[in-house]
Amino acid sequence: LGLNDANLIGAVPNTFANLDGLRFIDLSGNQLSGSIDFIDSWSKIESLTIDNNNFSGPIPVSLWTKPSLSSIILSENGFNGQIPAEIGNLTELKTLLLVNTGLSGLIPQEINNLTSLEILYLQGDFTGEISQTLCNSNKIKKIVISSGITCPQNCCNTI
Repeated sequence: LGLNDANLIGAVPNTFANLDGLRFIDLSGNQLSGSIDFIDSWSKIESLTIDNNNFSGPIPVSLWTKPSLSSIILSENGFNGQIPAEIGNLTELKTLLLVNTGLSGLIPQEINNLTSLEILYLQGDFTGEISQTLCNSNKIKKIVISSGITCPQNCCNTI
């Protein structure tokens, strides 16, 4: 479902929770606000792109437990909280963009278990470490991190 740059404003309607067969959604570039609890029932979601909006609050734990997710793009929103250890459950994840999301704190070590990851952007008030194992993955193409994150030499671009 592509609704990017559609001049949508306000909270996502509750009926979005009924789209449990949804596999791809792009709501980027709107002025959507409120929580993203509508994703809780989306058991088949593969790609979630909701960057450049005004979403806020904590990210539902259910997001990090959807094994079919291959792409998560949450950048430029106003979330709060941390990246939970459950992120390690996303074994099919190829793209993770968390740039200026409002999330902060220690990056869980489980992020290094994302063996399918190709592109990783972690920018904001994060601390922690990217492992040599993740850097050595034959699938990883690009890692961009903020200065509070340590990374093996010649592995990450620091912004």
